[in-house]
Amino acid sequence: MAENTYRCSVCERDLPESSFHKQSRKAGKAVRRRPVGYKCRTCRTEYRKRWYRNGGNASVKSTNQRQRLTNPKIRMLHAARKRAKKLGLPCSLSKEDFEIPKICPVLGIHLEITLGGITTNTPTMDRVDNSKGYVPGNVQVISWRANMIKRDATIPELEAIIRYMRKFSPAA
Repeated sequence: MAENTYRCSVCERDLPESSFHKQSRKAGKAVRRRPVGYKCRTCRTEYRKRWYRNGGNASVKSTNQRQRLTNPKIRMLHAARKRAKKLGLPCSLSKEDFEIPKICPVLGIHLEITLGGITTNTPTMDRVDNSKGYVPGNVQVISWRANMIKRDATIPELEAIIRYMRKFSPAA
């Protein structure tokens, strides 16, 4: 069976259907008229490179930044779901299942929600028991710094560090 050919709207070449991305089902009537996109894969790749190089969609970026400040629980929940899926862990949390405290319950430092990258006082979601996943009762919001200290260390290792610091720190 011969493959259908379509014309690219950019380079104006007639190319086989396999040279185009499939239309999104969200395109509605357009899919029935033309099941593939209007730009060939090569032209679409070049277009997307230029688009990203020029800053992409600035309004989407500013909306995401605004949402990080106004709805931090939703952003944390989306990130937790993504991590759970990647790690094959259960995630049955809703935004009512956790609170973002003003002060880190581990280190006692003020938690700050920022637009930039992660800082030591950025709130992060901690799984108390890593084998259980993101389920109610197993998560707590603590500072990024506390989460990094706790990440790989065992209780005996942390106790050894405390003994060492008490022995050699001049402030102890």
